[in-house]
Amino acid sequence: MADTIRIEINDGPVIDVLNELIRRGKNMSPVYKAIGESIVESTKVRFSQQHAPDGTPWAQNSDVTLLRYMGEHKSNYTKSGRLSSKGMQRLGSKNVLEGITKLLRDNIHYKVNPDGVEIGSPMVYAAMQQFGGSKSKFPNLWGDIPARPFLGMSEHDEQDIIGLVRGYFSDL
Repeated sequence: MADTIRIEINDGPVIDVLNELIRRGKNMSPVYKAIGESIVESTKVRFSQQHAPDGTPWAQNSDVTLLRYMGEHKSNYTKSGRLSSKGMQRLGSKNVLEGITKLLRDNIHYKVNPDGVEIGSPMVYAAMQQFGGSKSKFPNLWGDIPARPFLGMSEHDEQDIIGLVRGYFSDL
């Protein structure tokens, strides 16, 4: 018969801390909320840096995209049809995945549920930008769209999440 070791804790503060650990472990929504806020901000930063979570630069805009973008503003062209100085400035500052309204960048949201946090965008074209698509599969497109992943976790995001979880439990 094996020997048994039994440890009994009768210290009130230790028991209180252990009970608090159990309580927090059952309700992770505060840390999920912090994770959601962190990932949303990180995703928005990726729009200005124009790269995927893994650091891969996004494919540049096609000529068709740039022409359509420039056509949105009459002030981009002179009366003779040449590119105006305002148009050159606008064209030079055009970021990938950022249209005139910047709706995709500004509509990254998170949703906390009991099992974790979901991050995404309600924009109907978000999945097409994330995964790409071809005109042969989606005839409504004006051309093939390369995947430009903007959702996901970078190594920095992973470290932030670890820090948030540790912080959630370490302040006891």
